[in-house]
Amino acid sequence: FTLFSNTIQSRSIIQPRKLAIPESRLPQQFQYLQPTPSNQQIDLEKLNPFIQDSHVISIECHGANQVIMVRVPDLRKTGINFSQEQITQVLNKFSEATKIPFHDGVFKVAFGKLIFSANISNNNCSNFAIRKIMQ
Repeated sequence: FTLFSNTIQSRSIIQPRKLAIPESRLPQQFQYLQPTPSNQQIDLEKLNPFIQDSHVISIECHGANQVIMVRVPDLRKTGINFSQEQITQVLNKFSEATKIPFHDGVFKVAFGKLIFSANISNNNCSNFAIRKIMQ
C-alpha cells in the first residue's frame, strides 16, 4: 500500500505541457504569397534596440502593464512594460506605415522586415507580437 501511495504522489508533481497552436497556413494555391523583407523601417522607440538585435526572433506584449517579452530563441523578460496608450501607439504606427486600417479582431500586417500581429477589441489592442522575417 505504501508503494502505491508514493506512485500517486510522484505523478501529481508532473507539470502539464502547454499546447502549442501552429500558425495557420495559406491554401496550397496561395503558398507563394509570403511577405518579402525590405529595408523600410518603423520607429518603435523603446522596442528599437530589440528590433536591431540580430539575436531577437520576436517581441511579445501580452497586455497592458505586462512585461514585454523577447524570444532569443527562449522567451525572456525585458523589464519594459507598456500602458494601453503605448500599445495603441504601436498599433497606430503599423497601421499608418502599411496604410491598412485596423478594426476589432485580428490585425496582421508586414512592414520592412517585421510581421505585426495584434488582437483588437473595442479599438484597443489587448496584445501584440512582432516577428522578424527570417531570410
